[in-house]
Amino acid sequence: MAYKSLVLDVDGVLVRDKLLLQHVKENCVNYVRTKLPDAKNPREVNRLLYMTSGHTARGLHSNFGIDTSDFNEKVYDKKLIEHLSEVLSTFEFQEEAKYIHEWANNGWKVTLLSFRKRPSTFTSGPIMAGR
Repeated sequence: MAYKSLVLDVDGVLVRDKLLLQHVKENCVNYVRTKLPDAKNPREVNRLLYMTSGHTARGLHSNFGIDTSDFNEKVYDKKLIEHLSEVLSTFEFQEEAKYIHEWANNGWKVTLLSFRKRPSTFTSGPIMAGR
């Protein structure tokens, strides 16, 4: 069966709030700071890990053998999730979610991508918000 397909990236496409994206980035830098306390510039280390590995935790694990099983818990803390909730509740986001929901109900196969760097909270929001 053929599908009309719409592929959406969550980070920077559906969720475009610059303050929220900066909040995530700062939490990642702080995570690097705790995992690599001797790093002189954790912001630059985070940038390099992200650029070379596609994800801070994956880069820490593959390059330094560091256990990153606590990444989601530390980076996506209560404050960040509350911030995300505020963004998902905005009129603009709700309107866009409504359109995506309509497309999904009219024969479009809608796929939300998070590039494996976001918890399910991010990727379940748009479709759920449109219901």
